[in-house]
Amino acid sequence: MSVPELSNLCLTGAPNFRDLGGYLTSDDRRVKCGRVFRSGDSGNLTPEDIALMQRLGAKLVVDLRSDTEAKANEIRWPVEKAEFVAANILADLRAGNKSIIELLQQDPTPHGAGAMMETTYSVLPHALGPTIAHIARRIVAGNTPVVFHCSIGRDRAGITAAMLLFALGVPRDTVIADYLRTNVHINAGFIREITKTYLARQGTELDEETLDILTFARIEHFHAAFRTVKVEYGTVTAYLDTIGIDAAMGEGMRERLLEPA
Repeated sequence: MSVPELSNLCLTGAPNFRDLGGYLTSDDRRVKCGRVFRSGDSGNLTPEDIALMQRLGAKLVVDLRSDTEAKANEIRWPVEKAEFVAANILADLRAGNKSIIELLQQDPTPHGAGAMMETTYSVLPHALGPTIAHIARRIVAGNTPVVFHCSIGRDRAGITAAMLLFALGVPRDTVIADYLRTNVHINAGFIREITKTYLARQGTELDEETLDILTFARIEHFHAAFRTVKVEYGTVTAYLDTIGIDAAMGEGMRERLLEPA
């Protein structure tokens, strides 16, 4: 399916920064633009980016990186009077999570990288649940715009975005398309180099095919997260209800974030 450009707001220094607005829901309503944004980190914002962010005036900024990542790359989004949440999500290769790194070290091949990424995604619904619910509560309370980000805006930010879109009633095909848009927006060469350098420090050398698996958003990784949801909760609706986004909160989110019918 074709995915339109949903917002004119883009950041040179955070290439995977994008608006979740513009998507149609299953009942033909549209997600409002300018309310919820997903991103990688903001460590390389230009002066023009900073001016745009200051005009945006985000009220909630959620850092999905681990404390280890945040300490290694201390950044703050240039917004005033916002609530900043450090979620400390460890389910990522760059998060200093020893067990995840060891999975790749044991099999530093395309097969091993794929298995490691699917393992990572399989735990993301559990790891992200409380933070997704916190974002939903703030949306219902009117604390938008919201920005949530991880290191490159692909995995942790990708599943967070997917769950919020599902809660709004956006169809599955559209949610998947949003996830895969990361491959259009990221700086793939930069991600490959930092991944390669990071793993070399851990004593792991990878070939180009293996690095590809660690660089791009891949549908099989997305599906791994939703296998967890299906096996443990049955449906996405049941998962959302379990983490605290019940029918009433979902309706509150839709009132805040969807254009009138």
